[in-house]
Amino acid sequence: MKTIRNSIKAVFFVILLVLSKNGISQVAVTNATITSSPASYCTNTMLQADVTIFCINAVHLGNTVNVTGNVITVNINYIVGITCLPAIGYPVHNISLGMLPQGTYTVDVIGTWNAVPSTISASTSVSVGSVGCCPAQASFSTSSDTICVGDSVSYSNTSVGSISHEWFENNVSVGTQNNYGKRYNVPGTYAIKLGVTDGNCTDTMMKEILVSAYPTVNLGNDTTTCPGDPVILDAGAGRDNILWSTSATSRYLTASVAGTYSVTVTENGCDASDTINILFYPNPPSVNLGNDTMICLGDSLILDATAPGVTYLWYDNTTGPTHVADTAGNYSVIIEDANTCKNTDDINVSLFSTPVVSLSVVPRNTLCFGAPFEFRASSFTQGSLMYQWKVNAVNSGAPTTNNKFSPNLMYGDSVGVDLLTDVCSSTPYAVPSNYITMYLNPVPKLISGSTAPDTVLENTSKNYLVPIVQGSTFTWSAVGGTITSPIGNAVNVEWGTAMDTAKIMVTEKDAGNCSFTNVRNVVIISIVGVKDEKNLIGIGYAYPNPANTTVTIPLLIDGNWNIDLSLYDMTGKKVKALFNGAVSGNRNLTFAVDDLQNGMYFIKVTTSEGYESVKKLSIKH
Repeated sequence: MKTIRNSIKAVFFVILLVLSKNGISQVAVTNATITSSPASYCTNTMLQADVTIFCINAVHLGNTVNVTGNVITVNINYIVGITCLPAIGYPVHNISLGMLPQGTYTVDVIGTWNAVPSTISASTSVSVGSVGCCPAQASFSTSSDTICVGDSVSYSNTSVGSISHEWFENNVSVGTQNNYGKRYNVPGTYAIKLGVTDGNCTDTMMKEILVSAYPTVNLGNDTTTCPGDPVILDAGAGRDNILWSTSATSRYLTASVAGTYSVTVTENGCDASDTINILFYPNPPSVNLGNDTMICLGDSLILDATAPGVTYLWYDNTTGPTHVADTAGNYSVIIEDANTCKNTDDINVSLFSTPVVSLSVVPRNTLCFGAPFEFRASSFTQGSLMYQWKVNAVNSGAPTTNNKFSPNLMYGDSVGVDLLTDVCSSTPYAVPSNYITMYLNPVPKLISGSTAPDTVLENTSKNYLVPIVQGSTFTWSAVGGTITSPIGNAVNVEWGTAMDTAKIMVTEKDAGNCSFTNVRNVVIISIVGVKDEKNLIGIGYAYPNPANTTVTIPLLIDGNWNIDLSLYDMTGKKVKALFNGAVSGNRNLTFAVDDLQNGMYFIKVTTSEGYESVKKLSIKH
């Protein structure tokens, strides 16, 4: 910081040396301004001078003012000792030039340094007049400066120091009387001026008077109108103030009840009023076409607007009291009485839309068996609403108002729904929906190609299979039998003792991880004979065995029985009915078997009470 200050001092010394070398003083006048506005001969004229000094220890000795003709010279005098303390200062000097005679002057402002004039000075000029110096002062007052046409204004002279005066209106002299007054019959702006003099100087004062025309307001003629048809009253635009007889202050007033209405409007302080009487005719007859309604296609509706003493105008320009509505649309009518008062009504007539119903299933129609799903009916009807759900075109349950349905389905089952409605009909009728087929994977596979119960002999084995499906696995199980290797599309079952509730089951899991278990019922038949413990019926050993063309079967009967004697193959399928009827006691029955293929069979005798007995038979031709 000390180094910076020393550098600044060095710069100032250099400046001083340069200024001294060139004969330039260390004081400069940079600006001069006359601050008296306006300058007049009866007051001191003031000057402001802006000065720059280069030695901070310079001393201001004072100012000198010299007037020579129209030139004023002002010296601002400074002195400094032997040593100049280098620093810049900006003093401002306010200097009185004294009371100058009227005229225009040039003012030169010069700074001196130890009595040596500076080469840097400033100049300005000033015009000295007489404003504010005249003893005669014009002044007057008015009774009003804003009036209406036909009003008068009085002007009272309050001037001082004058020996004579003169009044002017719009710069035209109107007299030299002391006071002035006038009644104004023409609107406009009037400039009133008073001039006064003391013999040496003059003074004037001017004021403006605004003369306004009275506003016009016309609410119209007295009128009678129809009920519900209010009259809009207009007080006009451009008003300074509006006051209705209802105390409203807006431009427009809605007159909706009978009575006398008046308004007062004001513009530029001038008022005008008007009054109107409003009456209302009696109400015209009413008209009622009824509520909006719907009709069936081909039907029509008679619209009746009949009323006394009126004329009619329908929407289609027909003029009768009634109108036929036979298509959808809006029908309207206007009735008019002798006073031209009107009433109107309209009715919307629409046609019943054709009922429709559509069916959807969520989440979708392809799912794993056992996954939840729901059918949803979306319908539109303007009549009654019921749903008859169907599975594979067969009704499922009674009609219901429930539009949702979640039945138990198998792969390939189709679901639909009938919308039961009575729109435009005296009796309900059905509107069918689309059908949706459900694919509940995997597709059920027939066990050994059949759904029929299987019949096997006790303590025998049998093979079962389902078709091979790429990506699927099959797991088998049995009730009444055992399976050594339960995995695969084919298995062998070792059936146990006789029972009629045996089952063979296979569970398929497909590539989509969907599972389904198919079940086939199995009847295991006893080989040794009767079911009951009393040995009431039985079969002896058939002969010959193997049989060729015929076979004789001994029946062991205790009592009288109705029996069925039949021949079955080893799959349990009945291949030949041998005898059906009443028997008693033991007997031998012979039957032809030459029509049967070689193989193992079993003979079965069954009574109507459920007793049965079985024997094996071999046929070999």
